[in-house]
This record gives sequence, structure tokens and C-alpha cells, in this order.
Amino acid sequence: MSSRYEIQTNSNVSKTPCKHGVIQLNRFNGVYIPLGNDPEAIENTWCYIGKTENFVERLGDHDKKETAGEKVGLNPKVIIASLQRSFNEGHWGYLEARLVEIAKNTERCSMPDNKQTPRVRKLSEAQRASAESFL
Repeated sequence: MSSRYEIQTNSNVSKTPCKHGVIQLNRFNGVYIPLGNDPEAIENTWCYIGKTENFVERLGDHDKKETAGEKVGLNPKVIIASLQRSFNEGHWGYLEARLVEIAKNTERCSMPDNKQTPRVRKLSEAQRASAESFL
């Protein structure tokens, strides 16, 4: 089962409180979505969609960047992880590709930093159903 977490600040990204207690994000892989402001976008939002094997390292990289003159580290981030570790690299690649596809098709936010479009991974029917049920 996958769970969703939103980190509002960069105060302590390595340990994040959630309904299951505090989780160590450096021990989980998954998909992350930093968000920011873009007055030119329909919903005034820009986002980046990516996958990682270590949230702490990857979000730290993003925290150092600026997008449209705005510090990414100060913005909300959506973190998608599986507490039971029931999703593998294929699941995460599939979800990343599908989320990018959905975001681009809906055109509700700008995605200037998603320069490459990931290809949807081939999964077994059961794995694909599991990933799609999450979406």
C-alpha cells in the first residue's frame, strides 16, 4: 500500500512525521513532486516530477536549485512512497512516467525542469493494475 506525505518546509527532510510515526526518508524510494508558483500557468503552479531511491539526497539537490527565481527548497513537496516497500523500481518508473503524462496532458501547471519525458515502464498486468489503482 502506498501512502502520501507532504513536506511543507525544508526544516528536517530526513525525518518526516506521518500518521504511521516518523519515517526515515533516506531509506525509501518513490516519486516526489516539488511545487512552486508560476503566474503564467493556468493554476499558477509549476512542478517537477521525478523518482528517487533516496528522498533526502534528491530533495537536497532540488533545494539548491532555483526555478523562475524562486528557491525550490522553500516550497511544498509531495512525496509518494510505499511503507511496506511493495513497489519496486519498475513501479516507481511507471508512476513517474504516468504522472508526467497526466500533468502534461492536463496542462494545469508548467513543468520547465522536466526536460525529458520518461517512458512508461513495462509491468506485468498485476503490477500495472496495482500502480494504476494508486493513481
